[in-house]
Amino acid sequence: MEFPKFEGDGPRNWIIKCNRYFQIVSTFLEEQKVPHASVHMEGRAELWYQSFMEGIELPTWSQFTTATLERFDDHNPEVLVGEFNKLQQKGNVTTYLKKIEELKSHMLIFYKDLPEEFFLASFISGLRDDIGEGEGGK
Repeated sequence: MEFPKFEGDGPRNWIIKCNRYFQIVSTFLEEQKVPHASVHMEGRAELWYQSFMEGIELPTWSQFTTATLERFDDHNPEVLVGEFNKLQQKGNVTTYLKKIEELKSHMLIFYKDLPEEFFLASFISGLRDDIGEGEGGK
């Protein structure tokens, strides 16, 4: 498995892939994550990293990912939460579930401690009213 490269586009997806990489290749200590990720930054991302690191101590992985998102992401965490909470099923359940899972993965970058129950409750509340109304339904 190759470590993902990052040039500045799609920071949330890059962080998700990095986290997956670190889970699979579990030999990395927490303090090795930022240096390892930084050597896979290119172009404007690499330039940003160089200026970001000037005069500071090595950040934690969490601090680094937050700073990366603040610099390169188009959305702020509050917008993601709002989008997630307003999500309603319009088409089929599969399409709705895919959108829920996509937003969930991005939210967990910012809010690592959100319980699964939160996501389940939001999923259920966004389902169309006619879902589950079979015999003996509402």
